[in-house]
Amino acid sequence: MTAALGLCVLFSGPASAQPETARFELGVQLPLVRLTEHQGTDAGLGGRFTYNLTKHLGLEGELNWFPGELTRTPRAPTVPMSTDRRLQGLFGIKAGTRWREIGLFGKVRPGLVNFQNKLYVVCVTAPCPPLTSSQTELALDLGAGIEFYPSRRLALRFDVGDLWIGGTGNDFLRTDDVRITRDLGHNLQVNAGVGIRF
Repeated sequence: MTAALGLCVLFSGPASAQPETARFELGVQLPLVRLTEHQGTDAGLGGRFTYNLTKHLGLEGELNWFPGELTRTPRAPTVPMSTDRRLQGLFGIKAGTRWREIGLFGKVRPGLVNFQNKLYVVCVTAPCPPLTSSQTELALDLGAGIEFYPSRRLALRFDVGDLWIGGTGNDFLRTDDVRITRDLGHNLQVNAGVGIRF
């Protein structure tokens, strides 16, 4: 009995001395976005870095790359458009609470989204290569998530957000009277990832 009590004291002492919250987190994730005005779901690959100021508040940056081609249905049905790839960068605040094995948080992260676009045109005498453009729009990610901590160093994270994009993502098809593309506005984004805490 005395030996068992001694072992408990021996192993519980160093554990209680360890900090409850790791200062840094580095992770990778799989983001999914449902862009308004586009057909299909946008799947990508991303990375994330978090600096925890306190147990309840942290600063984090996220960079996501979406390599797939998405078709966009414009207001003029005879002009097909698509976006080849998108690059998304977000930086902001993560706030919430955490326990030994689970954490809940909310997030507010402004940023930018860059679109690489194609416009398919028809020539009378020969096939024409598509016109290309690059457009960068302001973005804001508002959402919440949950984390699981299988160990002190490992974190599994799932979050969902409303990704607001303040523009069309494609402005090279415009006239003085008609904007063929619509603003992207609110878009659903879901991330699933794993991180290392240190």
